[in-house]
Amino acid sequence: QLFAHPAFAVSTFEGTVAPLFLLGCAMFPFVIQMSEVVMERELKLRQALQAMGLYDTAYWLSWHIYQSGMALLFGFFIWVFGMIFQF
Repeated sequence: QLFAHPAFAVSTFEGTVAPLFLLGCAMFPFVIQMSEVVMERELKLRQALQAMGLYDTAYWLSWHIYQSGMALLFGFFIWVFGMIFQF
């Protein structure tokens, strides 16, 4: 016998769609973050802000706060939709 338990058969629509939905929810913030990084690099915003006297600490702190807030927001929406659709 190869496995300790028999294979689990998914028979509901939600059980089939939920993993794809959760994967998409996890990928979406990553794609948004990468597009923001590319846009920032193309426009050379960091260099312009440094030329105006912005400290590296303030730059990275603002980036971290913004990205943490977005991660919490996306996580909250995943939780809410999971509760609504009972995933």
